[in-house]
Amino acid sequence: MDNATLPNTKDRLTVVGQTGSGKTHGALWHLSKFDLKNQRWIIFNFKNEELINSIPMIREIGYEIPSKPGLYIVRPSINDEERLTEFLWSIWAANNVGCFFDEGYMIEFIGAVKPYIAILTQGRTKHIPVITLIQRPVGVTRFAFSEAQYIQVFDLMDFRDYEVTENYMPSVYELNLPEFHSWYWEVKRKKLVQFSPVPNIDEIFSTIKGKLHSRKI
Repeated sequence: MDNATLPNTKDRLTVVGQTGSGKTHGALWHLSKFDLKNQRWIIFNFKNEELINSIPMIREIGYEIPSKPGLYIVRPSINDEERLTEFLWSIWAANNVGCFFDEGYMIEFIGAVKPYIAILTQGRTKHIPVITLIQRPVGVTRFAFSEAQYIQVFDLMDFRDYEVTENYMPSVYELNLPEFHSWYWEVKRKKLVQFSPVPNIDEIFSTIKGKLHSRKI
C-alpha cells in the first residue's frame, strides 16, 4: 500500500467484490483516510449493513444535506425512488459532499441512476468524492467504472464480473490472491498494485472517531 496513491476530495473510487471478500472493510479504510473533520460525508446504507451501522459517531439523517462536517447515514428503501432522486440531485447542486454508496446496484434498482451518473461525471469539479461498493459489476452502470480514478477488485464469484472490470483495467482473473487481498488500479498512473488486508476494523474505527472528535463545530 505504501507505493499506492489514494483518492482525494475530487476522486471516485469503485470497490468490487463478492460477499465476504473484504470489500466493505476495505472501503471503510479508504473512508477513514479522508478529511472527515472538514467535509460532510453521507453513507447510503441500502443493505442496512451492520458493519456500517456500527461506525462510531455516525449520525442518522433523512433526505436532507447536513450543514456541518462529519459522517452521516441514510437507509433508502426500495420505495424511495422520488426522494432518493431528489436528494442526489441536491447533493450534485450543493458541492463538497462526499458520497459512500454501499451497493451501487441498488441505485439503479430503486430508479435514481440519473443523478448518480451526474455526480460521477461532474463531481470532480464540484468536489464530490465518491466511494461505490459493487457486488456484481454486471448489474451496474458503466459510469461507475469509466468515471473512476481508482478501481479496487477483491475476489469475485462470476467470470462475467471480471469481464466487466477488464474493460477498464488489466485482467486480474487469473491472478490469484490470498484471502482479503485485492488488486488496486490507479487509472491516471496506469499502475496495478496488490493490496494486503487493511488494518483491523477497530483501528479503522479509531481513526474515524479521532477525526470526528476534532471536526469543525
